[in-house]
Amino acid sequence: MKFLLLKTENSVTFTNVKTSHMKTKTLLKTKSRIYNYALFTRTLFLAIISFYSTLKAQEASKIKEYGVGFTSLTNYSLQYRWGKTNAIQRISGNIGGSVGASVNNYSSSVFNNNVVTTTTAQSTAQPYSLSLGANYSYLILKSINSKIGYFFGPSANVSYAYSDTEMQPSAQGATSSIFKNSLTPSLGFCLGFSYKINDTFFMYAEITPSVFYSYNTSTQTSTGVPQQNGLVNTNNDQSNYLLGITNLGNSNAMITLAYRLTK
Repeated sequence: MKFLLLKTENSVTFTNVKTSHMKTKTLLKTKSRIYNYALFTRTLFLAIISFYSTLKAQEASKIKEYGVGFTSLTNYSLQYRWGKTNAIQRISGNIGGSVGASVNNYSSSVFNNNVVTTTTAQSTAQPYSLSLGANYSYLILKSINSKIGYFFGPSANVSYAYSDTEMQPSAQGATSSIFKNSLTPSLGFCLGFSYKINDTFFMYAEITPSVFYSYNTSTQTSTGVPQQNGLVNTNNDQSNYLLGITNLGNSNAMITLAYRLTK
């Protein structure tokens, strides 16, 4: 009985050692799982922080610009631009005009029975014109180096022009007025270069080849036109339509100075 009991005790002791070993392996597996979970959680947390930082960096690259563009000394546009450093949208309002005066001298000779009769006349013209327009463009910005870049993108424009010319008197001794109106929508593609003066001021140079459709009207009114039955007043109305391509050269190039705000 003592031998059996000893074997039983030995058996019990052996069983306890085996059970203890299994518990140790289970504990090690649990610690490994906890470590892997902690490592995964840390990696995920760092990835979220990195993604959030990237979003914040993208938000910081958002820009706004206020600019003035010139195609001539009498034709300019006020511009507002918004977007990011690689793509912006632009709206602009264009205004232009001119005022002038001219003096024209006329001379005519009539031969009758070897007698030459010469008649001279003088007329003055006072023309003035006004043009208005609105534009929307979406521009892709690319960098060549830290200072110079280029840009391109579609552009839509609509413009209205008005002119009035007063002539008094005309070559026929009449007083004339010529009124002209035109409405021109167009679609184009903008191409240009940019130059970074500093972090605040930028300069842009561009051309916008466009397909346009133009509706034009004109009215000429004359007072005191000599006729066989005396002096009469005349009125002449005309209208026409034009379809074509414009701004292919640099004669209508625009230079813009812009002030940039960065978020």
